[in-house]
Amino acid sequence: MVVAEREQSERLREGSAETDFWRRLARRFVPRSSGEGPDPTVAAVARLLKPKDTLLDVGAGGGRLAVPLARHCLRVVAVEPSESMRKQLADSAASHGIKNIGAVPAGWLSAKVQKADVVLCAHVVYAIDEIEPFVEKLDSRADRLVAVVLQPRPPMSNFYPLWRLVHGEYRRSLPSLPEFLELLQSWRVECDMIRLTGGDLNLFADFDDAVDYSMQRLFLQPGSPKARRLVGVLREVLVESDGGLRFSWSRPFHPRVVTWRT
Repeated sequence: MVVAEREQSERLREGSAETDFWRRLARRFVPRSSGEGPDPTVAAVARLLKPKDTLLDVGAGGGRLAVPLARHCLRVVAVEPSESMRKQLADSAASHGIKNIGAVPAGWLSAKVQKADVVLCAHVVYAIDEIEPFVEKLDSRADRLVAVVLQPRPPMSNFYPLWRLVHGEYRRSLPSLPEFLELLQSWRVECDMIRLTGGDLNLFADFDDAVDYSMQRLFLQPGSPKARRLVGVLREVLVESDGGLRFSWSRPFHPRVVTWRT
């Protein structure tokens, strides 16, 4: 599934791929502001932590979870291969006055890290084709607990209808919660699952924000015929919601935290 999705992306991509895909997206992966209310994922994972725990955050991104969780444990080690994400993580930590986070600039399978009490991996496993060694390493680096956060359907699935409307073909789907649970069941891993409340709808701040993010997710170049088509489509399918805009077909996400003891 991962390979098929990637091949479709490369076949329809306009222009060359960026060296760091997350450069233009890193600002979206930051801790929630006080005005947005509590983050249910942070609250759920914080209940799994003890004050003297060390936490490994695999694929920490811009610090959306690592920064607030650092207040609930002794130390966080953030494994993040993207330079732009690591910079955003450092900025997020500094702006929140957090000093007990260290960053490892590497992909997970090549990262050299010590074991930690808890290993967290949030919204990363969707695009991992070699999933078995990836999850085996999560398990091997956890002294007590592994927590994997993922959606019951692919996190970009609210964008999938745009592919048919703009590219003229259905978007190939990435694996998500059902496939991950199949993997654990095949290994006879006994896991627990926490269903989070407060679903996300992929809200956009305004029309320009919707255009910018959709352009990136559909791999379009500004000014191209498909980019112009996208703008016209968005004028038809965006509706107001909670002070922003969303797709008329968008359904909320209710992530799960899948945990098991090592």
